[in-house]
Order: sequence, then C-alpha cells, then structure tokens
Amino acid sequence: MVGNTGTPTEVVVDAGTVRRAQETFLGKVGVVPSVGERVPSYTLAALGADTGMLGELDVLPSSLLVSNEWTLERPILLGEALTARSRIADIAEKFGGRFGYGIHVRTEVDFRDAKDELVAQSSTTLMYYDPSGGRE
Repeated sequence: MVGNTGTPTEVVVDAGTVRRAQETFLGKVGVVPSVGERVPSYTLAALGADTGMLGELDVLPSSLLVSNEWTLERPILLGEALTARSRIADIAEKFGGRFGYGIHVRTEVDFRDAKDELVAQSSTTLMYYDPSGGRE
C-alpha cells in the first residue's frame, strides 16, 4: 500500500475551517481574517480532516495519533480553494511494549493552488494496535 494515492479533493479555506482550527488549538474561537488574508498555519490541520486521507486503516481495534507535521511553502489565504492529494508514505510494524503489536501508518497530503503550485504539506502518523497484547 505504500505509495498509493487518494483521489484529489478540493478543500476550501473558509471561515468554518478557521473556527474549527481555532477551537481545537486555542480552546476558543477568535477573530477570523477577511477573504484574501492569511489564516493561522494550524488551519492546515483542519483542512486535513476534509481530505479523506489514506492511512485510516481498520486493521487493529485501536488507534493513536503519534505525530503531525506541517510544512508551509507560502501563507494560506482565507477563501482560496486548494487541491489536496494524500498518499501512504510508510507502514512499519512495531512489536512489544506498552501497546503490544502495532502498525504505524504515515500519510502525507500535498495541498496545491489553482496554478498547481505546492502551498503546504502535512504528514500524519497513526499507530494501530491491539491493547490485549500490551504489557504494563
């Protein structure tokens, strides 16, 4: 599955996306920029939820977010439409430890503008595991 890509998805950077990101990262909704103005970089996390990212496998009963990483090539602007394309970048097995047997899946998403220029990338690693095999 490594290297598999998802269908390109259009995501729009709208006020609702910014508010969702603010609530998640700040615990409250703040001022939303005007159309054409920069949005906070953490808005990328809220956009990622709209991409139908690959890597959401149903292979083991539990999952845990291991890491998120964002790279911005330029500011993201309120009102712009971006094309998001996800791909499975890596899958690795983990043995033993507190969570028992686990599978780490790293998914990357590229966000491109109307000129097909890279605006931002996100990388998410999820660990799927079976808690029955864990140890204290």
